[in-house]
Amino acid sequence: MTYVCELGPGHSMYLDNQGAQTLVTLMMGTPGQQQQSSNSFGTGCWTAPPEIYRTPQEFVIKVTTTHGEQFIQVQGSSMISMTSIPSLQKSQQIQINLSEAIPSISGSVAKIEC
Repeated sequence: MTYVCELGPGHSMYLDNQGAQTLVTLMMGTPGQQQQSSNSFGTGCWTAPPEIYRTPQEFVIKVTTTHGEQFIQVQGSSMISMTSIPSLQKSQQIQINLSEAIPSISGSVAKIEC
């Protein structure tokens, strides 16, 4: 399943679980002027919907997988897998919604299910 959340005006984040990979896609801009940035992380298959948290400095994605909880940090268009569990005490959970698919501005991607 693909999930989407709004990070701010003109900024969306899409999350998808393709096989054992978590695909994170950031869409920025207005229609016709969009930029897309994607990264894939070897997390394992999801066992629960992802959660997204806004901290004062960044966004943190939490995915619960067959390998336990995994965290991904998103700061601007930079995305990295976190090696330790972040403190989410001063964070706000962001609402996510199901999406049909990740909109593509550069062609289609084959979807692999868990």
